[in-house]
Amino acid sequence: MHVNWNDAASFSQWLKGQNGGLYTFRLPTEAEWEYACRAGTEAPRYWGAEPAMACEYENVADQTPQRQWDWTGVHECDDGYSATAPTGTFQPNGFGLHDMLGNVSEWCQDIYSVDVYTRHERANPVFNQESVGTDRVIRGGHWHGDAAAVRCAGRSAGLPGGMNDNLGFRLIREQ
Repeated sequence: MHVNWNDAASFSQWLKGQNGGLYTFRLPTEAEWEYACRAGTEAPRYWGAEPAMACEYENVADQTPQRQWDWTGVHECDDGYSATAPTGTFQPNGFGLHDMLGNVSEWCQDIYSVDVYTRHERANPVFNQESVGTDRVIRGGHWHGDAAAVRCAGRSAGLPGGMNDNLGFRLIREQ
């Protein structure tokens, strides 16, 4: 939470130094993130097409913050958390990954472009043409995400120095 892309990328380099260079760490590409989120499924969400089941799997905007802050457009379920929940509170996806579509959205390595899928091959490219801008890709839902935002294909953008209360990251470890 409250982590910008620059800090997440710097942390991955720091972490490499902490293990004597045995492993490298990096932010996932946008394609890697979506593959991990879907966990072998083709539905909009790794649990299926029904947004009302979100509270069984993720911490999202639901009846809890609606009661507390009178939000509108929330999920029709109740996960019991008004803001972020402890990591791993909800069920994992088919790959055993927690919080892919709730709690916080996550930074990806790629530079954001609206038409990125027409610009490159489908086999896990890293889109880094800075000529289209410097915004970085953000994927996943978050604790105040409505049903439209809580889906594996959802994507947005953020400035590398930007941060807020619904944005975090996860890293990939490589040898």
